[in-house]
Amino acid sequence: MTCSKGTMWQCRRSFEETNWRMLQDERLCDVTFLVGSGKEEIIMAHRFILASRSPVFFTMFCGSLPETNQTVDVLDIEPAIFLDLLRFIYTEECCVDENNVMALIYCSKKYELERLNEACQKFLNINMSCDNVFTILQHAIEFHEDGLEKRCLKFVMQNAETVLKSDGLSTISKEVLKKIIESDELCANELNVYDACKSWAIAQCNSKTDQQKPSWEELRRELGDLIYSVRFATMPFQTFAENVAIEDILTPEEKVYVFQTIAGIVNSNICPPFHTILRKRAKTEIVELQRFGQNRGKGWCYSGNPDVLNFQVSIPCKLLGLSLFAPNSIGSLEGKVSLQNSTSEMTSKDNLKIMYEKSKFSELVLFDKPVDIKPGTEYTIRTFLTGVKTFSGENGQDKVVSGPLEVFFSQNDNSKNGTSPTTSRGQIPSLTFEVKQYQ
Repeated sequence: MTCSKGTMWQCRRSFEETNWRMLQDERLCDVTFLVGSGKEEIIMAHRFILASRSPVFFTMFCGSLPETNQTVDVLDIEPAIFLDLLRFIYTEECCVDENNVMALIYCSKKYELERLNEACQKFLNINMSCDNVFTILQHAIEFHEDGLEKRCLKFVMQNAETVLKSDGLSTISKEVLKKIIESDELCANELNVYDACKSWAIAQCNSKTDQQKPSWEELRRELGDLIYSVRFATMPFQTFAENVAIEDILTPEEKVYVFQTIAGIVNSNICPPFHTILRKRAKTEIVELQRFGQNRGKGWCYSGNPDVLNFQVSIPCKLLGLSLFAPNSIGSLEGKVSLQNSTSEMTSKDNLKIMYEKSKFSELVLFDKPVDIKPGTEYTIRTFLTGVKTFSGENGQDKVVSGPLEVFFSQNDNSKNGTSPTTSRGQIPSLTFEVKQYQ
């Protein structure tokens, strides 16, 4: 039997694709959803598919008190998000991005879709950045996502110097800001903490009035007792005098108290309102992340095609270089290595030459200058080499972790010489980073 022209899509598409086609065409749909908090939108679906994929929908349609109405109200989810949810239910595919990830986490909890939640959490692990972490944190608290809240706070603590200067700071609540700046784990210069509090207060004042420059009194009123979480007494005397004392957010009495505390004068008659414990400090460490296990191949050939690999990181860091497998017989390996982002080449190492040495399996190649690497951005390592056969890696990993640094590797279609995280073999055995560790 052959498929007729009118049913060709049923014959040539996967089970998931045909399900999605039936939904898009509203064929045999037997339940209608009224979706959205504002102007409700009608979205139709199939009870069988929904019940087969979600315990909540199963109870709704097949439980002891099944839903008998043809129309089901879903007023807490917007139409575009509900369609993303249906796409995942029908096909297990969903385009997760910054705009929908938190709403999809909410959907995954509401309808008990664990794999959707896993997809969202994976996206956040890879794409959390200094620019979006406050938005994610605020939503995590609102949705009671304790694990995600903990990851966000850890990211903020470890990248405070950059995060506290981001635009997202103005979006968080006073309670969240207080939780952040009260922490001993916050690795930031105290003057930057004070400046961040001022920036937050200015944004709050400006959101309530058209006045562009709030008074000191208004800023202090907005900050309230939040100001006592700034550890003024840990600032150097001159820093406090030149940057804080000349402003009038603190009262004259509070300024005198801080000056006395910095000078080591303790007045037992005054109850200290300010935190005085030093925060954590960062130290820089060099971290080499290995992609492969101990097993090595011995006959990797170079046919004039490049080996290419994409990667992303979980925290801001600097890339110092990478290692390349060495020749496994007398001779040499020559060529070029480059680092690229989506738009341009960021750095390169030209005129490389790696000579054969007995018992040498790889060689470290350092770029002339460290390169800043940001979370949420995809970078590409490209090697173009010629020469004798080399060693190669086996049992590769698509994710490697060292302390707070997580590196995620992915396939690049321009890799024409065999290197691929999806096949767990190839070249580029390690990347070397400069990472801030906290103590």
